[in-house]
This record gives sequence, structure tokens and C-alpha cells, in this order.
Amino acid sequence: MRAFINRDDLDFAGIASMAPLQEWDLQEDNNGSLEYPTQVAKFSGVHSIDLHFPSTFGSDQCEIHFVGLKGEFSERQRRAVEAVYEARPVPGDHQVPGDMQGTYWNVS
Repeated sequence: MRAFINRDDLDFAGIASMAPLQEWDLQEDNNGSLEYPTQVAKFSGVHSIDLHFPSTFGSDQCEIHFVGLKGEFSERQRRAVEAVYEARPVPGDHQVPGDMQGTYWNVS
């Protein structure tokens, strides 16, 4: 099984040559008891997921009855980024503790 995330341009003609985000070698499991390890860090910020099953355990057809996904749901937050840019920094605008002022910082 191969997983692709946040892709709107997938089709069967090109998916075989594309690199998936993660790939698993599935075992035939009639009881539905197998779980496969997932590299969780790769799946942050998922809005859509496409699963590709390139083989069918040697038969012409394959029936998939259940695909379970585990994880934590977080609401999609879409908002503008608030940022402040300075064309020319004014040191007086940036307050630092008294003993840390100057061109050199003491890092312990």
C-alpha cells in the first residue's frame, strides 16, 4: 500500500512512477487484526490522503473491506500570518535586559 497526502493531481497513469510519502508491504489478513507502523512525523498537516494498492496478492481482483486510520484530529486553521518587518532596525524599539545590551551577548 502506498500513501500520498494533499495531492489533487493523481491518476492511475502516473501514480506508479510517483514517490509515495510512505509505503507498506501488506500481508493477507482475513481477520483484520494486523496493524502497520506509520512514520507519524510525515503525516502532519494532512488535508487529504490517497491510498494506492498496486498489487492484489496474486489474483485478478481485490476486495478491501476496511481501512482504519489512527491519529488525533485537529481543526484546520486557515488565517493570515501577522508579521512585522523592519526596513531599518531601530535599537530603541527592542528592549533587552540592562546587562545584555551591546553588540555581544553572553550565552551560558
